[in-house]
Amino acid sequence: MKELRYIQRGKLADKLWLYFKRNLKDVRIEDIDIQELPASTRIIIHTPTPGLIIGPKGEKVNELTEEIKKVFGLENPQIDVKKLDRDTIAPQVIAESIAKGIENKKNVGALCDIYLKRILSHPDVLGAEIIIKGKVRGSKSQRLRFYRGCMKKSGEFAEKYVKKGFATACPPAGKIGVKVSVFFRPKEEEPEK
Repeated sequence: MKELRYIQRGKLADKLWLYFKRNLKDVRIEDIDIQELPASTRIIIHTPTPGLIIGPKGEKVNELTEEIKKVFGLENPQIDVKKLDRDTIAPQVIAESIAKGIENKKNVGALCDIYLKRILSHPDVLGAEIIIKGKVRGSKSQRLRFYRGCMKKSGEFAEKYVKKGFATACPPAGKIGVKVSVFFRPKEEEPEK
């Protein structure tokens, strides 16, 4: 029974992610958490710009709550918006920023170099990788890979400590995919007594 509820919560998170991406186009969202409480469902949105979701005097968040109640059939949803700190490394937000830069005709190599330096200046990061696929330069599609530090691709460390973000840029030549992976330093666990 617990497995079924876990799967349903994951499906709801995916549907909410797509819904927010369609309806809140100007807002950059890093992550969505869902907590099922006895009387309600709590939806936590992690974003660097919470004011765009909340709106003046909380009007937008109230409208959004009513829409979610109707569209997803949740009885008593509560939306909580958490602001990401400036020093937080958020791969999804970085991927969306690079995609916006590509749409604004910025130099891809310089853009990725700036973001890699910014990511690796954080003390908890061991490595980062940015992969860009599409018609970046010229008429042929190509894959560009920018990386620094070390990166785990598979295994337990990759599942636990590598966070990923993906965004799509839509310049006139065609869509370009941007994937950002960040390998965080493993946290030391306290030994059991």
